[in-house]
Amino acid sequence: MDVHPDRGKGTLEELERKICELSGGGHIKAATEACKEYLELDQQNPLVYRILGVMLYKTGDLEGSIDNLKKSIGLNPDFPNAHYILGITYFYQASFAKAIRSFSNCLKLDDNFNTAHYWLGLARFMKGERKKSIADYQQFLEKQPDFIFAYYYLGLTFSSLGNYKEAITNFEKVVESNSDCQAVFFHLGHAYYKSGRIKEAIQTLRKAITVNPDDSQARDLLDSFI
Repeated sequence: MDVHPDRGKGTLEELERKICELSGGGHIKAATEACKEYLELDQQNPLVYRILGVMLYKTGDLEGSIDNLKKSIGLNPDFPNAHYILGITYFYQASFAKAIRSFSNCLKLDDNFNTAHYWLGLARFMKGERKKSIADYQQFLEKQPDFIFAYYYLGLTFSSLGNYKEAITNFEKVVESNSDCQAVFFHLGHAYYKSGRIKEAIQTLRKAITVNPDDSQARDLLDSFI
């Protein structure tokens, strides 16, 4: 006997549509409450768990986000987006090994999920897997060559490995793009310095201080030339 006659299939379908509309419209608090209302009626919908995980991530509740995304994946492990969002949540929790696993799972399901390559590169960089991260950035840039920050992180990775020639190539692309990435000038100046290109290092470090007078790294390295 159904003791809740008002909680039928039609009600759940209507509530799911409402959740999608609220979350798609950026109404985070309302979408979160609607998800919780839905889950009081049915705990078997992976979409609702995924949306709730995303909403909680946006509010900064990383543990709550992870818990709901894992429930979503438990119900539907073949949904790449859930693994992707879980990876981002783990990344901001500084759980880089778990982030790598989540992004890798996403790409196993859909190798065309290109932003997962970018985040996988970041997670591997943070975990110290620098050579692997280079391959991820390069795969990402094959499909999205205009995403400037990927060149910045690729430059950082090459620089960390002592490959200053490749670091310079990537940092220069960031500078040429006229992006607002102020930090690139210090790293480019440092790479010039390490490559023996002192005149260019001085010019670039001066630029670093011009765009960010609080850049103590650039100021200290520039002072070392005097």
